[in-house]
Amino acid sequence: MAEAYKLDDLQEQHNLNQQEETPKVGYNKHKRAKLPKFYKIVYTLCSASLILVACILIGMENNLTALTSKIAKQEKAISEQKVDIKELQQEESELSRVDRIMKIAQKAGLKMDNNNIRTVEK
Repeated sequence: MAEAYKLDDLQEQHNLNQQEETPKVGYNKHKRAKLPKFYKIVYTLCSASLILVACILIGMENNLTALTSKIAKQEKAISEQKVDIKELQQEESELSRVDRIMKIAQKAGLKMDNNNIRTVEK
């Protein structure tokens, strides 16, 4: 009996050895299917172009943000200048009042002569 088991074991080992020696034809699940070189190049170019476009968009967005900030600063400066202009116009109208000019002229010893009055327009 022991010899029968040994024979069976030897036959199984022999069968296993023969199976290992014969090359397997068909699908090997450990290997991936290889892509042709053309497809690899196309995939690489597409990936690179997507990355490049993303970088360009991010750069453009940063530039847009910087320009928007500059525009806001310029608008603020313009509004401040408009306020200054209004204040200066008001000061000009106060300083060019006729009664004020007459007081200054009288203090300086000048007298009013209607024949010498000229009207000047701005």
